[in-house]
Amino acid sequence: MSQHEGNGNARDNEQMSHVDEDTIALLALGESVLARDDDHVRSCVSCQAKVDQLGAIVHSARSVTDEDKPVAPPSELWDRIAMEIDSDEQVSKPAAPRGARMGWFALAAAVGLLAGSVGTAVVMNQSEPAPAIAQATLEPLPGKDSSGVAQVLQTADGPTLVIDVPDLPEPDGYYEVWMLTPEADSMMSIGVLGTGDVQEFSLPGGMDMETFPVVDISLEQFDGDVTHSTDSVVRGVLEA
Repeated sequence: MSQHEGNGNARDNEQMSHVDEDTIALLALGESVLARDDDHVRSCVSCQAKVDQLGAIVHSARSVTDEDKPVAPPSELWDRIAMEIDSDEQVSKPAAPRGARMGWFALAAAVGLLAGSVGTAVVMNQSEPAPAIAQATLEPLPGKDSSGVAQVLQTADGPTLVIDVPDLPEPDGYYEVWMLTPEADSMMSIGVLGTGDVQEFSLPGGMDMETFPVVDISLEQFDGDVTHSTDSVVRGVLEA
């Protein structure tokens, strides 16, 4: 094999590699990871999609209030759990790196909080993330620096737009999410982008994503004008 072929195969292998599941879990929790892993996820739609899906679970779990929490289970249940744990500790297993263990433990704890609050049906749904209908890479507009991803998930309540633009600067006003035609001559407001990395929006019933495939986030002012400010920050085209 020639040197050129070897170099080509090395590049192909590098392009095919993705971050491991432990790193995905840590990012979904908002934890710090190696700079090279963080850079990879930001440029990889597949890895970013996994982070977004787990991040949505963590966001839901952290949104649980005291009113959502169930009553305490009987003490006999905890006795049985303790017995099971004692039994499992007798089985020797390879040790995972500390960061990996903490990442998955914290993620499992977040999901467990959500499960305990809203019931077994939710656990089953969260164990199988909603399938993605389409996704887009949100690129910065001229003069802007932010970037992110958008996904449309098919949920039990209908299509849901999930937005993740983690590096948006603090606005002088507020950010609004839009879906545009390719020519940007017609558009629909989807909602105001609140605080937090991952935001979800239920799409209007019957909305044709082929007609409005462009996801746009604009900087708006509190001026009473409900039309698009024309000051777009990021934009991307949804693709199935």
